[in-house]
Amino acid sequence: MGPGNCYPAQQYANHLRDRDNLDAAIAKLPQAEQHLFWEAASLIEEQYRTLTIDDAGAALLEAMTYGQPTDISQQAWYWQRRPPILPWKDLTPQPIRASLRLMENGECVLDSKLVQ
Repeated sequence: MGPGNCYPAQQYANHLRDRDNLDAAIAKLPQAEQHLFWEAASLIEEQYRTLTIDDAGAALLEAMTYGQPTDISQQAWYWQRRPPILPWKDLTPQPIRASLRLMENGECVLDSKLVQ
């Protein structure tokens, strides 16, 4: 989780990238140890499949911003899945109209309101 118990889509994607790198990391291990790591990874992936929903990556793609993959369909199978309750759903930036107002005493006041 991120600060304040939030889990933004960007952080979720970063963890998926970590999984992308796992294959290469395991391949660097001595042959005798690789089997143990693949076995552990398989158990974790089985849990991930059980606890997530295949939505072809739609929810993650919708939540992502610049600098992220735009075609999740080309990513590994785990990029296609999401938690049943999206942890980043309430973190989606909302459009805000803001303006500065100069007060008679010389102070600036920021007026803002959520654009519906």
